[in-house]
Amino acid sequence: MGFSSLDAIAGIAVSVLIFRAGYEIFKDAVKVLLDASIAYERLDKIREVVSETHGVRRIHSLNARSSGKFIFIELKVHTHLKDLEKAHQLSDRIEERIKSEIKNVDRVLVHMEPEEKEFARYAVPCTENTGVKSKVSEHFGEAEYFCLLDIRLQDNELTEMQFIKNPFLALEKRKGLKTAELLVTKKIDKLITKESIAHKSAFYVLDDAYVEPGETNAETIAKIIEEIKAD
Repeated sequence: MGFSSLDAIAGIAVSVLIFRAGYEIFKDAVKVLLDASIAYERLDKIREVVSETHGVRRIHSLNARSSGKFIFIELKVHTHLKDLEKAHQLSDRIEERIKSEIKNVDRVLVHMEPEEKEFARYAVPCTENTGVKSKVSEHFGEAEYFCLLDIRLQDNELTEMQFIKNPFLALEKRKGLKTAELLVTKKIDKLITKESIAHKSAFYVLDDAYVEPGETNAETIAKIIEEIKAD
């Protein structure tokens, strides 16, 4: 058609496409041979997923590599859980969460390391905020306040006490569930109540976060503290 230069242009275009395809194949092959580490963005996402899993205290180490399109992850986490069955459940939960949130993860190897706790945090539903004189509420979801007690495990001494107001008191439904979710964010270890919450929605939320339930007949926070010290 009189455009003799088109042959050269087409040849250059085809050469670029071939070079690009060859480069992509070469890059993937090198990654497989070298077990290349994954991008920092994915590593940060993995850390975020693991850190947000209830029962994980901290991440000690995290290694991830890619082989082709597949990712292999190995990590070591610290947990306060002493029960081997619960620790195994936590390991499975970490693996499930990673595979559900990160694409192309083929294998996750989790090493669980027990962590010695210095303090235990107790939560107690209260009808008022008057310090150790505060009365224990008869009901969980309808408590106006929750008293958080930090107890030093070495000698069972109270080191800190704080009260949080129940923001879900006015709800008609699911107040117990919402209250339990709030307490989980406060990283409590044990909930002490007058009424049993077994088989209620709040119980499953707390159990999922490895919070231990307990019941009491004590009338005030002062009596609760005495019971903890005597335990």
